[in-house]
Amino acid sequence: MSVQWKISVTTILIIIGIAFVLIVSPFNCRSKAPFPGWSKLHTELENLGYKPATHSTDPKPVELPPAVKESATATTYGQGYWIPETSVTPLDTVPVVLTEVTLADNTHWVKLTINGDEVKWEKLEYYHTEVERKWTLFAEVTNCESPYGVGIGYRIWKPLDVNVSPGVSVSTSLDWIAPELVISRNIWSGISVGAGCGYRFGVDDGLHLSGLVSIEL
Repeated sequence: MSVQWKISVTTILIIIGIAFVLIVSPFNCRSKAPFPGWSKLHTELENLGYKPATHSTDPKPVELPPAVKESATATTYGQGYWIPETSVTPLDTVPVVLTEVTLADNTHWVKLTINGDEVKWEKLEYYHTEVERKWTLFAEVTNCESPYGVGIGYRIWKPLDVNVSPGVSVSTSLDWIAPELVISRNIWSGISVGAGCGYRFGVDDGLHLSGLVSIEL
């Protein structure tokens, strides 16, 4: 039994283009590469009395109930002291101002004043984690007589910001189905471009190659 692989020139060009994006794409929206402007912004914040928080791997404060800590995506925790410049009695009311700033380079800055005087921080920690969305919905162009398909995938690995997702797609004409392995990369927010490879059942059964665009669910 012979197997025929029908791959059009258009499909080859699409897959080559997507592979190029996966390898050399500079448009990764999650890139944290520094640029000279960050140090200037940091200095300006320090001059205004802001203190940078160190990154913590565990939500703070520690008295949070376990269920709250497991659900928390961001917390700020600090310890310090305040030295009033004027006498304060137990019945006095003093203004308290708290300001937090998070920059695009993922640094977190906090300033707290009581009665106009800054709190001196001894410890300041910031915990943050992104909510992972692993399911994706994608549309694809394939090496088939019925070239257009839609599918769903589930990300199982993300080395070097490249998404690796097993998935399954079906023809928009409902004349084939194909389990496949999808490799993609985010180009903006939850939108990715990628390529897939698997085996197609139905029309033109055999090797299934695809170029696709996906969105996180």
